[in-house]
Amino acid sequence: CFCCIGGMGETLHSRNVYASELLRRLERTVKQVTDGKAQHTDSKRRALCGQLLQQLERVFLHGLKGRYARRRNFWPFVRSIAIAASEYYFFTTDVKFVSSLYFEPRHEDARGRAWLRHLLNANRFYVSMKLIATQRRAIEARYVKNQSIFGDVDALKRCQNP
Repeated sequence: CFCCIGGMGETLHSRNVYASELLRRLERTVKQVTDGKAQHTDSKRRALCGQLLQQLERVFLHGLKGRYARRRNFWPFVRSIAIAASEYYFFTTDVKFVSSLYFEPRHEDARGRAWLRHLLNANRFYVSMKLIATQRRAIEARYVKNQSIFGDVDALKRCQNP
């Protein structure tokens, strides 16, 4: 349920509880993915990776403002980080790579998922989250105040193993 994304009148406390629950689910999924990697069958591994991507997407969607929340699209936020942090070659290269992929205009939100998958495959998830956490202006421009969990580097650190 993404009812908290648009700030539909919930209290700050209930939205923070939702963010905490998102992080707990993400941590649990990361633990499932990393525990017993060698014993997972291919189908189990695919299912777990799908769950992980779904949880990461929920983290990025939580607290988005306005049209980004309505469209469930965090890709413009990622692109704005790449522009603001252009000196970070790895990040801008990853964003350029995903930007070069073909997507139907109506499926622009899929770029965000492709970017997340690319980060996981390239083993750059955590370093990218640390960079995003430093970009306060971009976070404040795209997310409802106190809703983004990118400021919680400790929580992201617990999820760095995917």
